[in-house]
Amino acid sequence: MKTLTSIFTILFCSITFGQIFQDNVAKEPLGEFPNRWDVINGMASIDQADGNKMISIMHGGIIKPIVNGQTNNYLGDDFTVEFDMFFGKTSSIYGQRIEIRLWEGQYGYGKGDISYKPITLKRDGLETSWAHPQPGTAKNFLKGLYTLEPVWRHVKIECKTGKLKVFLDGNLVLNFLKFKMQPTMISFGGGINDSHFEAKVGINHVKIISNIQKPNEGTKIIMIVDNTTNRVKNIELLETMNDPEIVAKKYPNSNFYKGILYGNYSVLPANKAVLAIDTNEKFIPGDQFIPGDQFIPGDQFIPGDAYIPGDTFIPGDTFIPGDTFNLTNTKAKIITNENDKLILKINHN
Repeated sequence: MKTLTSIFTILFCSITFGQIFQDNVAKEPLGEFPNRWDVINGMASIDQADGNKMISIMHGGIIKPIVNGQTNNYLGDDFTVEFDMFFGKTSSIYGQRIEIRLWEGQYGYGKGDISYKPITLKRDGLETSWAHPQPGTAKNFLKGLYTLEPVWRHVKIECKTGKLKVFLDGNLVLNFLKFKMQPTMISFGGGINDSHFEAKVGINHVKIISNIQKPNEGTKIIMIVDNTTNRVKNIELLETMNDPEIVAKKYPNSNFYKGILYGNYSVLPANKAVLAIDTNEKFIPGDQFIPGDQFIPGDQFIPGDAYIPGDTFIPGDTFIPGDTFNLTNTKAKIITNENDKLILKINHN
């Protein structure tokens, strides 16, 4: 028997598992550690710079986002990370920095003959080094970004088909044509060496988009929901649901939602599986299933609502991450709702 190991998705368009994290810390109280983050080393807290809130990272501090309940293994082959970073007034252009790691831990990455140092971002550019297996270094600082005054910079890190690019205020400052390790997560570290000013560095408006798997790699499935109680009855493979007479006898008074299951599977989703559900269009037994069909956005599923086991699954209700409800005889936890998809994670505990 196969077991479901990755993602179980009920969706109706050709996009992949898209945006998975966004945080602007606007509602975070000053002086506190941000509640959607975890610490690897040192200290960080909510602070202000130029009237804008940010996560201030102390010297030696390293933090990482909590993405759908995970602090690692949430990045796919292709991903984009964007954020704003702040540098305070300084006496030295190189006295403040933000360090980026795309792997777990507080040091560099090393496996076999492949190694990478953290990407060190500064207000006017970056530097890093590597060996894969030939050694190399990159130092790229732009005269047009030189300043000792307080400044915000926008960073975009893009990984696609094994190529890693870093942009600083729209300028390409790093381009790996062959990045030879698979990033699994991202962390942000702070570095301050400035004796003349009470310097600070920080980040805000962090957004992570990761495309985990392509729709045509999945297994076509149908979710069956009772038309009266709105409880999920079952999940079936598409090929078992194409005879209208048989389906009507087996599942009377039911609505059907088509989707794609990513990864392996069993009769029931396995523990820690993830689901993304769209309830805006019903599947009619006998119809063709065409990945990429267009659907009209419906009611919003708002992250944060709670569902007690046994509650009904009602399209149009408000769903809030952290709450749970029964999916067949399995508990499903609401993770998030973005881009008109309700994201669920299976938990047998």
